[in-house]
Amino acid sequence: MNINTYNALEKPKSLRTGTLLFLFLFFSLQFFFVSAADALAVEKAKIGVLDFSVQGKDFKSLDTGRIIADWFITSLVKDERFEVVERSILKKIMDEQSLGMSGFVDEKTAAKAGRMLGVNAIITGTVIQWGDLIEVSARIIDVESAAIPAAESGKAETLENLRDTVDEISNRLIRQLASFVLNMQGDEKEAGKKGSRVSLANVQGLVGSEKVSFFRDLRVIGIFQKNGMVVNIDSEGSRQMLRGSDISRYDFAFPSGAYAAKELAGSNSTHGVYNIFYTPMVVASWKPIVKVLMANGIAEEQDGVYYLDMKKLLAMINDGKRWSDLRENNLYHVDKNILITSTDISTSNSAAMYLSIAGYVCNGNRMVETDKDIQNVMPLMKKIFLAQGSKAFSSKEPFEDYLVLGMGKSPLLMIYESQFFEVLFKSSTTDDMALLYPKPTIFVKGVYVPFSAIGKKLGRLLMNDVGLSHIASEYGYRIKNVKIFNEVMKERDLKLPGVLIDIINSPQRDVLDKMINMLSGDTQKKNTF
Repeated sequence: MNINTYNALEKPKSLRTGTLLFLFLFFSLQFFFVSAADALAVEKAKIGVLDFSVQGKDFKSLDTGRIIADWFITSLVKDERFEVVERSILKKIMDEQSLGMSGFVDEKTAAKAGRMLGVNAIITGTVIQWGDLIEVSARIIDVESAAIPAAESGKAETLENLRDTVDEISNRLIRQLASFVLNMQGDEKEAGKKGSRVSLANVQGLVGSEKVSFFRDLRVIGIFQKNGMVVNIDSEGSRQMLRGSDISRYDFAFPSGAYAAKELAGSNSTHGVYNIFYTPMVVASWKPIVKVLMANGIAEEQDGVYYLDMKKLLAMINDGKRWSDLRENNLYHVDKNILITSTDISTSNSAAMYLSIAGYVCNGNRMVETDKDIQNVMPLMKKIFLAQGSKAFSSKEPFEDYLVLGMGKSPLLMIYESQFFEVLFKSSTTDDMALLYPKPTIFVKGVYVPFSAIGKKLGRLLMNDVGLSHIASEYGYRIKNVKIFNEVMKERDLKLPGVLIDIINSPQRDVLDKMINMLSGDTQKKNTF
């Protein structure tokens, strides 16, 4: 069915009321489209990367300067905020300047070549070998002034860990590059005159991997810039944030799940929290798989929406059933255990939510509350999670595998609903992809935790800005402004459940942690053999 949760405005009771309503909607839309146009004005900055100069005879034969430049290019492309000039084009310009791509290049010459290429900045640097120590220094060159607005350096003790050192340097330099570029792009527009610079506050954040695309959307970057901020992000699994990150480096964290957010806020923040995004847990699958599941009474279709009976599916997992055991299965007849793929239970919130759903169903549709309940459900939980083998630390990687490798790799994958809608809006889906709503399921909160005043300012913006709410809806996030979300879904004629009824809560934090620790311990024990 088409989306039916959108509530149309009631008919006006009088001409005057109708006129006022029309004017209100007209000026509201005008405001929104002007804001959207402003946001879209932010373009990807063009960056050139020169080979790094090399000092140390052992390195010259390895072409280390070119290799390190390639690593910086890879980091820039992955960041998605920059357009990197093709090496062949850059080489042609540098050859015409009688410089080549390697060797030390002074700032004025690099800036001249950069202006000829039409880039915003040049990145280059040096690699020096001091005995067994390798030092890498990188700098940004402003092509307009030939000044160096930022530089970073790092040391590697061996050639083997040189790549890790370069990645760390490039991540730091990219944050400064983003600030430099946005200041440069925004100075004339914001200040109203050429040559003046508007100071943009740098905001450092740690987000769940599924939110990276939203934060790197050029429209989002434009709205941040318009409000005086440059937002740089790192990403990790939500549970990994609690133990693997130096939170003191960040102005905010944005995990998935209230548990991680509560712990982060309790130990680090005095600025409150913001419940910004909501998304239910769903299972990404394929229409041939769904057809087999429906033939075996495990799935059903209602008004164009697929639902997955978790009780029946988990019973088959418990019995060790294989796909080849299912009747009327000539579409996926493989001798492979029936399983739902998830992320790593110890690092990722999406796996923890799958554990919550499975534990509830296995415990007779009751919340797992006591040690006795845990012992009751643990045998099946081990089958569910340990049989998967090696798993990803966050939700982004297995979903990318699902998209690229197809149903042979991931016939059933536990994901966030927003992940599926994001690729749907980007037209990255194929006709045979399908979405199943587990019965029961869990709604996951994307809770924003600010650690500083500027982090709090950004949280308020994410919570209240109409443009950001509209973009978030395009990424599949259910937001507090339900009307905007419903309008976006209606525009795309998407089939959604009118209301999800079979919703449960996850267990208490100590109970969930105890189950996760038991499964993680078993996983580590299994991996030692």
